[in-house]
Amino acid sequence: WREMGMRIDVLSDADFMPEGEELKEKMSRHLPKKMLEKRGERKFEKNRKKNKKEDAKLLAEAKEDVRIFQMHRVRQREFLQKCLIDFKKRGYTWTISIDTDEYIAFNRPDKNGNEHAYTSAEAENRDPFGILDEDRLKSIADARHKLPLKFGGRGQTVADIIISMGPNAAPWNDELCMTLPRLFFGSVESERKEINSQYPPNFNIDEKSLDTMRYRTHATKGIFQHNLYGKSMVDVSRVARSQIKALTKPKSSVHWPVKYCKRARPFRAGDNKGYAGKKPPKITPISATLLRIHHYLGSWESYNARDDPRRSKE
Repeated sequence: WREMGMRIDVLSDADFMPEGEELKEKMSRHLPKKMLEKRGERKFEKNRKKNKKEDAKLLAEAKEDVRIFQMHRVRQREFLQKCLIDFKKRGYTWTISIDTDEYIAFNRPDKNGNEHAYTSAEAENRDPFGILDEDRLKSIADARHKLPLKFGGRGQTVADIIISMGPNAAPWNDELCMTLPRLFFGSVESERKEINSQYPPNFNIDEKSLDTMRYRTHATKGIFQHNLYGKSMVDVSRVARSQIKALTKPKSSVHWPVKYCKRARPFRAGDNKGYAGKKPPKITPISATLLRIHHYLGSWESYNARDDPRRSKE
C-alpha cells in the first residue's frame, strides 16, 4: 500500500500514552470506583468457589480484567486524540476512525425496504444547526438515490461524491461531524451462490478469506439495539484543537470524538431500546445520511482471538 502512495504511520504506546500517576488518574477517571467493584464482583460471584485459594485466584482475575478494560478505554481516547491533532496539523479535512472489522459504505436506499423509518423518533426542541430542515433532509434523501452501487471504480469514492455534489451541498457544508450509523453483519455464512454473484469477473481470491463476501446477513438498517453506536467522520479543519483535546476527559467517547457530533444529532429514538439498560442514545436516522459503516463479526474463532475481556459468546 505504501508503494501505491498511501501514507501509513505505525504508533506505539510510547508515542501517545501517559505514564505513572497521570495514567493511573486517567484510568480511574474513565471507569468510576463503583463500576469497578460491580464489574469485579459480578465475575467473582458468578464463578464463586468454596476453596479460599480458588476464590483469591478468581478475584485476582476479575481485578486484572478491570485493569485491562481501563487501559483499553484510555488507549482508545489518547490514540484518537493524537491522530486527529496530527491530521489537523497536516491540513487534512474529513477523517474517520474505524476498527479493522469495519468498512465505510455508501448508504443507498434499501431496495427491499429493509430500513427502520423512525416513525416515533422524537426530535429534541433545540436544532441549532438546522439538521431537521425539511428541504435539507429532502436533498439528502434525493442524493442517496444517486450514490454509486459500490466503491472501487472511477468516480466511486467518498471524495468523488463530495466534489461532484459541490462545496455548498448538505451534509458536507453544514456538519463538522457526521455520526454514521453502523450496520451489523453476523456470523451466518452466506450460500456459495450468493457469494459468487457478488464477485467481479476473473477475481481469483478465495471467497472464504474475505468476511465482506463470506457474511452477507445483516440486521435491519437503522435499528440501534441491533447495530449499536455509530462512528463519526470529522472535518478536523473546522474543529478547534481544544475540542479535540477534550476527547480524553470524562464522559468523552470515541464514537463522538468532539462535542459537535452529539449537538448535530437532535434525534432520540423513542421506539428504540438503549444498550445495557441505558436510555436510547442520540442517533442518526438511516434516511438522513449518505454514508454508513459496515461492522463484521466474522467467525467466532477470529472474534475471540482478540485479547479483550469484554468479549464472550454471551
